[in-house]
Amino acid sequence: SNLDSSATLHVHTESDTDSAKKEQDLELTRIECFGALRQSGHIGVIKVANSVELHQRKAVGLARAEPTDIASQLRLNTDRPIMLAYKYLNPKYTLHLSSTSHTAMDTLEAVVDRIHYEALAMD
Repeated sequence: SNLDSSATLHVHTESDTDSAKKEQDLELTRIECFGALRQSGHIGVIKVANSVELHQRKAVGLARAEPTDIASQLRLNTDRPIMLAYKYLNPKYTLHLSSTSHTAMDTLEAVVDRIHYEALAMD
């Protein structure tokens, strides 16, 4: 059927990676709606593991955006921070990322039982 105004489509994809590899190249899956007059939107990239670094290698047809530019309906679908955000005005974009896995290491934890804090306010 024909739409008189607009439609919102939320697509969530996941990429399985080879956990034995420390560095991997990833290409973002692209979606295109054939017959549409105009297609624009935002892309948010999150990471599941804290021990993984994400870097942009190549972005064609995309502009970097602030994570707050992404619609709240999309941002609220995850409890993880959006690491990379993009805006596109044409669905013919290309996004290549690289990921680097680091070995998780134990860290020291400290608990403060008591603290004395003193502040001096001057007029």
